Amino acid sequence: MATKIKWLMVFLALSLAVNIFIGGVMLGKEFRPTPSRDHGRAAIGFNIKRFQAYLTKAEKRKIREILADQRQDLADHYHAIREGETLIKSLISAKEVDRAALLEALENHAALMRQIHAPLQRVIMEVMAELDQETRQKIAKDMFRRDHRRSVRFKEARHRKKDG
Repeated sequence: MATKIKWLMVFLALSLAVNIFIGGVMLGKEFRPTPSRDHGRAAIGFNIKRFQAYLTKAEKRKIREILADQRQDLADHYHAIREGETLIKSLISAKEVDRAALLEALENHAALMRQIHAPLQRVIMEVMAELDQETRQKIAKDMFRRDHRRSVRFKEARHRKKDG
């Protein structure tokens, strides 16, 4: 009888530990802050690293050379974009919104975002023409794919907002 009670206590303790672990995981997912998307960089339409996954070493080297030529220009644009985002945030957060200044800041931001895409378009134009059709098809399929996890979190947040 004493052996059965010992085993029962072991199973109860194990069950309690598993429940605490699962509860912690669920609470952690619920209260974990959503990771920032920008990581100090502007969003660029498609993911260069994912794009490069389909390329040979020589093709990757060519892309690096093209982008290296424009590194300072890109850095200046990213800096200007971050400054513009800071300005937009401050205009929106102000006690009263200056519509004209906000409109100008948003238009400047949009223009900078268009300009930052020029080097990426150059990469597409120079490299894509040299790739075989099968590789281009794989890249085309993956090029603008959205991160599924982020869209699920957005839908969950929107659902909670409607309920709350």
